[in-house]
Amino acid sequence: IKAKEKEKLQSIRKEWDRSFLVSAVKIKKGEYLFIMKDITRIEQLERNLAEVKRFTSIGALISHIRHNIGNSINAIKCSLQVFEHMYENFSDKERKEYLKKSLAEIKHAESFLSTLREFTRYERIGYAELNLTELISDNANKFKKYCKERNAEFRSECENKEFIIKGDKLLIVVAITEIIDNALEAMENSPEKELFFKYSVKDKRAVIEITDKGLSL
Repeated sequence: IKAKEKEKLQSIRKEWDRSFLVSAVKIKKGEYLFIMKDITRIEQLERNLAEVKRFTSIGALISHIRHNIGNSINAIKCSLQVFEHMYENFSDKERKEYLKKSLAEIKHAESFLSTLREFTRYERIGYAELNLTELISDNANKFKKYCKERNAEFRSECENKEFIIKGDKLLIVVAITEIIDNALEAMENSPEKELFFKYSVKDKRAVIEITDKGLSL
């Protein structure tokens, strides 16, 4: 025992295809009580719980993607139906506008399919330590591009202060994208389409604020 100052030492040991939590409890100077606890079952339950969480997340993600792709398909269908019936009455400018809307909705659907493809590459949800500030910075251009495809201006104000959390990188990006998507939907009929994204670190909390200029109901 090298760390003589510590009162209790623990480590996990693999033996005979099983896992043991080995604890060394200091009784008095120079004397320790060693305890081995079989935690194989606990580890198995933790793995099963991780799998359940993974499938739950997959279900929620697929439901979200299905909803958004369904909206895109309906928008494309309506645009093309109007385009078909009113083709002769439309000017060239109006025809281009309807085609432009349909292409934008197709790109919108493609972005969600791309997210699903990335997610299916993951074997399990990762609860690793990550720098949230760095993650936001790396994806800021993606959020901006996503807004531009929906004809909305993206403005951001991000603090460059490190903030470490535990979580899954992809799921965090998916969650933020979903909120941005809701904001964009709220601005569909607004004369001014502008989304403001603010990221700040206050004390022991990271705060993400997303503000849109959607019409009040």
